[in-house]
Amino acid sequence: MSAPPGYVDDQRYSPRTARGKLQIGLLVKAVRPRQMIKNLMVLAAPFATGELLEPQVLIKAAVAVIAFSAAAAGIYLLNDVIDASADRTHPTKRLRPVASGSLSAQRAIAASVLLLVVGELMSFLGTPRLAVVVAVYAQLQIVYCLWLRRQPVVDICLVATGFVLRVVAGAASAEVPLSSWLLFATAFGSLFMVSGRRYSEINLRDQKGRSSRASLDRYSSSYLRFVWSSSAIMSILAYLLWSSQNLSQKRPLYSGLAATMFIIAILRYALDIDRGGAGAPEDIAFSDRALQALALLWLVATTVAVYL
Repeated sequence: MSAPPGYVDDQRYSPRTARGKLQIGLLVKAVRPRQMIKNLMVLAAPFATGELLEPQVLIKAAVAVIAFSAAAAGIYLLNDVIDASADRTHPTKRLRPVASGSLSAQRAIAASVLLLVVGELMSFLGTPRLAVVVAVYAQLQIVYCLWLRRQPVVDICLVATGFVLRVVAGAASAEVPLSSWLLFATAFGSLFMVSGRRYSEINLRDQKGRSSRASLDRYSSSYLRFVWSSSAIMSILAYLLWSSQNLSQKRPLYSGLAATMFIIAILRYALDIDRGGAGAPEDIAFSDRALQALALLWLVATTVAVYL
């Protein structure tokens, strides 16, 4: 016997409830949960100093991760609203909720404002310095979305800055020292990934004859190759300097193994870039088994070098 109208599995439902759940699901999809893996970089400074497992430090670092995740989610929604028309011409971005029309721009903007406010309020649970870092991140990304994204060189530098600010946020929240060489390694490593992604997008543009990024028209593949190759070298050098100052005296064997894994990972990622297949970093992180194995080995070796 079928359930009476208005019931599913003997549970009463309403079209409004169903629509509400659908909108929540679309909002969750729009904030790109897979990209939230980037916010784990907030833990880099507390981890590198060997203080991450201390209860107070861990709690403050977790607050920073949540605050940055909320702020980043708000920026993603704002970016999708601004990019909606261009995203509709992209082979994969056209499926995003705002670009496809399944999520209205008004709802996306309202959710964006709410998430940015929540992120800033959460940051005050850490330290005032964390609140400043989150505010700077949000303001830079808003300016990027509205204007600076169309400025070549500035656009990739600002995206890379977002990663650097995550590391700074972790140090500010947990109140741990921050190595300048760790910052340099993060900055150049981020620039390596961002310019590599642009390089892949240029290849896609050349194949398809269109692009969803206005700034790509001012780049050439040879220039972006220069940027990502130079950044890879600088990132390796900065990492080795950080490692030699912070790890080698404790566990030289394991710090050397970690450095080796880091260098091989850079070379592996460079291969993906050279093939023109370096899309979003999180997509490569979830699909490249070799990179996952290298990351795991690096984590184990670094953990031993820092904590044992």
